[in-house]
Amino acid sequence: MLILSGFRESGEIFSVKLMENQETPGLGKNAEKPAYMAKFIGKGGQDPVPTRKDRLAKQDADAVTGATITFLAVSKSLAEGSRFAAAMGGK
Repeated sequence: MLILSGFRESGEIFSVKLMENQETPGLGKNAEKPAYMAKFIGKGGQDPVPTRKDRLAKQDADAVTGATITFLAVSKSLAEGSRFAAAMGGK
């Protein structure tokens, strides 16, 4: 899985796109859709990146049902990127 993401100095995510993957059609492949990744925009910094489904809005949690491993891979990668960007502080 290859994810392209952009972060503000605070660690807030301002863009994210799944560039490459070998996910299951109909499940993990949904991560290719902009609407799937939109749940992460604005997260990080002051509002932590959700790394558990119970931290998502109901409609977002429903969207990742059946693709838990994909969600965890994406969310944990973005959370780590957010922490790194915040630690760098724009340096």
